[in-house]
Amino acid sequence: ADALAGTESRLRRGDPLSQAHAALLSDPGLRADAETALGEGWSASTAWWRAVQAAAAELAAAEDPVVAARAVDVREAGSAVLAELGLDVDRIPADVAGAIVLADELGPGEVTTFAERGGAGIVLGRGTPNSHAVVVARGLGIPLVLGDPALPDGRALAAVPAGTALAIDGDRGTVELAPAGAGPAEQSRVGDPEPVFVAGRRITVAANIGSVAEARAAVAFGADGVGLLRTELLMLDRPHLPDEDSQVAQLAEILDVLGDRPVVVRVLDAGGDKPVRALQLDPQHNGFLGVRGLRWLLANPAVLHTQLRAISRAGIGRRVSVMAPMVSLAREARLFRAAVDDALRSLAAEGTEHAQPEAVGVMVEVPAAALAADELGTSVDFLSIGTNDLLSYTFAADRTEPGVAELLDPDATAIRRLLSQLCEQAGVPVHVCGELAADPQHAAWFVAHGVSELSMAAPRIPEVKRVLRGGSG
Repeated sequence: ADALAGTESRLRRGDPLSQAHAALLSDPGLRADAETALGEGWSASTAWWRAVQAAAAELAAAEDPVVAARAVDVREAGSAVLAELGLDVDRIPADVAGAIVLADELGPGEVTTFAERGGAGIVLGRGTPNSHAVVVARGLGIPLVLGDPALPDGRALAAVPAGTALAIDGDRGTVELAPAGAGPAEQSRVGDPEPVFVAGRRITVAANIGSVAEARAAVAFGADGVGLLRTELLMLDRPHLPDEDSQVAQLAEILDVLGDRPVVVRVLDAGGDKPVRALQLDPQHNGFLGVRGLRWLLANPAVLHTQLRAISRAGIGRRVSVMAPMVSLAREARLFRAAVDDALRSLAAEGTEHAQPEAVGVMVEVPAAALAADELGTSVDFLSIGTNDLLSYTFAADRTEPGVAELLDPDATAIRRLLSQLCEQAGVPVHVCGELAADPQHAAWFVAHGVSELSMAAPRIPEVKRVLRGGSG
């Protein structure tokens, strides 16, 4: 019980994945099974692991692949308790620099460890494209292939001797023998930190992040800053919202990695496809067309107030701006600015050390906001285009529904007109933090229309910088 409590407490103070693991450990059924095994005479470590394996096996047998993929998360969370009991459960060797690992499955924490130790690529026998391990690998720029691909000569990878030089392509999902004479796999994770200038204007090429590991990846890939720090990822799987001090600690850990780079922190974006567990949101009431993002925060001002205070406290000595999601009207932008001012006044009145945000902005994700960019710009310092949601709302097409995916055309006349008008009329700096920012062709279009900052998944930064500097696309 002490090991379980200690592990859960430690994980809750960690990054979003650690917090998600902590939530798994709070499962009363898992604890009850472990206690039953203890009563049968098993040792603490064996009793616990039997319960973990049983829970993981039940999940793995689920027909829903998303549920089945959680089995590896349960095992990784369970392993953290074994470590607390003194058992070494680190499966990632210390000497994996430049290596490709072949495994049935890896936990998301193991992927992070693999990346930090210099690993070059991963081949997993099991898993889904949306499993936590795959998502983490993608965000860290680690090439990953799912399934059990054979080499072109028909040999199974398991039969290839350790130390064989391989070439892995995560985009195509292939693994091949490296050219003759090639050494161990090498992974390029060093981006160009030099700024980009286009027609005399400096263009900030930044990263979208939601964890300490992604902050490290942003630095490694040469990010000029962070254009979107998703704070909801610090809370998604937690049974309770973190208090102010916990939020300060989480943000400070990320900001420490980023040093003097500018960081835009987005306040909680709950609802839609982000069902924050602690809030027990209703799929209809808080769905894509419901009370989500800033709408929810304005209806729950205490949550917003606490978060804004935490951001201001964590921003001491750092270049931090703050941004609100899901804004439709200029009135909402004014209310958000007022909430920022109120949080700053409360900290000053208490004599609590804090920093004022460098800038206050809002996201443009719905056509109503895009068409009234000039009005929004009178209340904030910058606008940030969330192209994923903007496309979805413009075409009335759920971006999570494959049946309408073909409607989400970023080159459609309606989108081009909407974006052109937005950039022309904003009156304040315009940023882009949706997926289109990472596409070199669209990135160049945005820059030509006056956008000053593009933010994307860290691994995409080097290519976008190269193209903006005049390299071939």
